[in-house]
Amino acid sequence: MGQQPLKRVKARASTINKKREWEMMKERGAAQGTIDGAEGASEMLTQGLYALWQTELYVPNPVIDVSCCVCFPHVCCLVVVAWLMTFLILFQ
Repeated sequence: MGQQPLKRVKARASTINKKREWEMMKERGAAQGTIDGAEGASEMLTQGLYALWQTELYVPNPVIDVSCCVCFPHVCCLVVVAWLMTFLILFQ
């Protein structure tokens, strides 16, 4: 965490909406005087590239299905009670 990118490259817009958003950013910046034309806008629209040793594999938390107990707690309790009664009847 906190690594600096090894290299910065010009970001590419993968969708038309993203291209439109970047064009609007360029126009807004040029109008406000905060960006020096297209050169300053291209500096803003860069993407950092990281090496494999600078990253770590994301391991998500395990998924626990609790939907039956959250939405229908009475059904879940009935299933447990029925299972316990069956267990007690079979192994008396």
